[in-house]
Amino acid sequence: KRRSIEESVLATLSDALDSRDCFDFFAGSMRKFVASDLLQMIYCTTSMPRRAVREIQSQVTGWALLCVFEDKLCRLERFLKQQKKEELVQELECTRIWNPNQYPRWLAFEVEQQLQIRPEQFKTVDQLLKKSTGSVIQLNMGSGKTRVMVPMLVLELCRQQRKLARINVLPSILQEALLYYQQSLVASVQHTKLFTLPFVRDNDIDECTVNILDEEMRRCHMHGGCLIVTPQHRNSLLLK
Repeated sequence: KRRSIEESVLATLSDALDSRDCFDFFAGSMRKFVASDLLQMIYCTTSMPRRAVREIQSQVTGWALLCVFEDKLCRLERFLKQQKKEELVQELECTRIWNPNQYPRWLAFEVEQQLQIRPEQFKTVDQLLKKSTGSVIQLNMGSGKTRVMVPMLVLELCRQQRKLARINVLPSILQEALLYYQQSLVASVQHTKLFTLPFVRDNDIDECTVNILDEEMRRCHMHGGCLIVTPQHRNSLLLK
């Protein structure tokens, strides 16, 4: 079913090309659509043919939901073979309680990372997004903070672009977190820019350095990027 819908959507994309799109295609500025393009079309319509945008986006969303469901079936089959009862029950109890049309980037994240956002993960992220600045929630280890909930927050905060999104991580897991976010947010269909600021108090600061830092922070915010730092980096700059 997933493969047939994928082929159908790709065929619809090709058939929906108008004369301007065809000119771009033959001029080399527009290539043939492939399956990986569908993920980006979940939340971005600029690469779609100008005709039938709403119809195509609806089909792409349906295809993405089938992808998530297929991955879920694969996990269930694996847990069943390995007789992992706890993981099997947790997977069966995992249902979608959020609207993928409201958070299309999360749906694309699910498909690309081959996971499904659990109800408690959505409730936690939704609570943080709706609360005012300074909200704090304590979570247990293994609840998916680093690999699921933080990317969810980053994707939504960067989409809103109200303020600069910043991830604070412990120095012991900085490299691990940086590597994972580069794979899941930067080198992915999300194309989220990730900036680092490894500042120490020994660094000299002059007017030129301040201007460079200010320009980088503005560029990060303007492009919908995210800043990843440790508390030591942040406090060193503050105290300097």
